[in-house]
Amino acid sequence: MKVWGLRFLRCAFPLVLILGFAIGAMADNSDMRIVFDPTSGDPPATITDVYDFDLGTPLAVTWQSCSDAGIPASLSGDTACLALDNVSGVTLDAFTLQFTTPTTLEGFTSQDLTCETSDSSLTTNNCPESVGADSLLDVTFSQGTGEGVPSYTNFYIGAYADCGGVACALSDFTPATVIASAPEPSSFMLALPLLFFILAVGWLRRAASGESYRLG
Repeated sequence: MKVWGLRFLRCAFPLVLILGFAIGAMADNSDMRIVFDPTSGDPPATITDVYDFDLGTPLAVTWQSCSDAGIPASLSGDTACLALDNVSGVTLDAFTLQFTTPTTLEGFTSQDLTCETSDSSLTTNNCPESVGADSLLDVTFSQGTGEGVPSYTNFYIGAYADCGGVACALSDFTPATVIASAPEPSSFMLALPLLFFILAVGWLRRAASGESYRLG
């Protein structure tokens, strides 16, 4: 009986290992990820689609291949990319990405989702732990304890998803919507013009009073 048990364990152990590796590979392949990648300077001229935007105004954008010339090498493992340029004149403290996930995602019930930032800008996000196929994904990257995206800085979004055991094609990613925001000016900053006006009026009155006194 003991000999049979040992033989069974010897045969079963490799099968368990193989099954474990297979499950692990399936888990890795089922991941969907979104990468926020800010850089400095203007976008390379080789990028065909670079989107400028107005603060707070939703902007419709179309994904391009992450292998296109000018897209950062850090996104080479992703399929669909967006290139954007902050020409707003202010530092961004939040950036929202909205799009419908591919209908061909592996596992129509849910798929693991990760969202990450490649540097210290907008390091906080509200990324859900999982997402289903053909569902609206709404992710906001915010400043948190990190840094904002300075004005006249270009940045990129990379996306990857698994469609039936292989990477989803670029055509599987539907057009997206992006919304950028900046910190609201403080009450003190809003009151500065009024303060300067009051000071100017006071100075003019004093100047006029002094001139009248000298003339008298």
